[in-house]
Amino acid sequence: MNIEDLYTSYWSELCKFLHSRYGSGPPEPEDIAQTAFVKFASLENNDRVENPRAFIYRTASNLIVDYHRSPR
Repeated sequence: MNIEDLYTSYWSELCKFLHSRYGSGPPEPEDIAQTAFVKFASLENNDRVENPRAFIYRTASNLIVDYHRSPR
């Protein structure tokens, strides 16, 4: 699945998931979702990812955990 199709299919769903699970921020769910999609797009062989949706969701969740762990 190419990044455009992935974005079209899962952007809204991912933002809703992040908002329901983690609240409205900080960090903002849309910012986290964008970063997760960028990370997927920047993978050298993203066509080898077996489950792109799971990759995007796990990446987004990990980004939120990392945000809350880091000192501000």
